[in-house]
Amino acid sequence: MKKYLKPLLALVVFLLSQVLVSVIIMTVMTIANIQTTNVTIISVTLIISSIITILLMIKPLNMFDFRRDFRPSGISIGLSVIAIIGAIIGMLGTDFINSALDLPNLLEEQLEGMSNTLMGALAIAVIGPLAEEVVFRGAMMGYMLRNNVKPWTAILVSAFLFGAIHLNPVQVPFAMIVGVIFGVIYYRTGNIILTTIIHIINNSMATYLMSISTDPLQLGENDDTNMLIMSVILSLICWGICYIMLRKLWKSTSDIEYAEPKEEAIEVIE
Repeated sequence: MKKYLKPLLALVVFLLSQVLVSVIIMTVMTIANIQTTNVTIISVTLIISSIITILLMIKPLNMFDFRRDFRPSGISIGLSVIAIIGAIIGMLGTDFINSALDLPNLLEEQLEGMSNTLMGALAIAVIGPLAEEVVFRGAMMGYMLRNNVKPWTAILVSAFLFGAIHLNPVQVPFAMIVGVIFGVIYYRTGNIILTTIIHIINNSMATYLMSISTDPLQLGENDDTNMLIMSVILSLICWGICYIMLRKLWKSTSDIEYAEPKEEAIEVIE
């Protein structure tokens, strides 16, 4: 049980930092009588809380180390490209299903507003993805792997929590599936370099599409049976390609030692 308590603590820290920063910003603005938009408040909150969260993961939680979690994995450029393309295709397949299900988007107005500002776009496309990779892959999943939690257990737990914290119905299933994809890549590379790159690419594209109010994957309404069947078929094709490419990554990489190295006494030879 102890293997999961600290990852849960990291999740609590991640959520509390956003709430506390938001409260502090609102309090300061009220006292100083500063007038601004909700979009600006949300953007500033996300940026500041993300930076604070990353720092807390490093110290005092000691769950993330830039030198360890951003160290080169040694995999070839070809395998890196396979992982990136496979993940993007897998996310595309999830988008098809999401569009067909037409789940409610409770944050649509806020996200579209943020995508039209530089600070908001930076928060969604860069700072947010970096913080989430630090927390859910580098800190939470990495901690579980370093404490001998079975790989697939660590992948699924981190993916479930990654999806759950989004709260927005349209984002939850997408984030959970993406969490599994990112978890596999992180486990086979031992760092968050590729997952951060893919996360930034995905969020940047989403930000751009929201800024121009375009949803190219909106295939139809729930009651359109043909469109639903088409979306399922397209999703299965994308997921199949994703599986093949990630399986190639898995089979072409060796197991990585996640356990913390034990300190050994150094014998001085005179």
